Amino acid sequence: MPSQANFLLAQSPSGNAKSLYEMLKERGILVRYCKQTTLADKLRLHIGSPQQNQTLIQVLKEIR
Repeated sequence: MPSQANFLLAQSPSGNAKSLYEMLKERGILVRYCKQTTLADKLRLHIGSPQQNQTLIQVLKEIR
């Protein structure tokens, strides 16, 4: 079924989404970190412009 959402819920490879959230924030990339226990290892990523998406991918590769 085609999706109608404009975001992804992504699990942090390390299981520490808060740390990843902070690293992205330091680099000017804002994502949503959810403190709820069931979502504490996940980030909500907005689907942006192609350039914004490429920037996110590049930064994720750098901090990996």
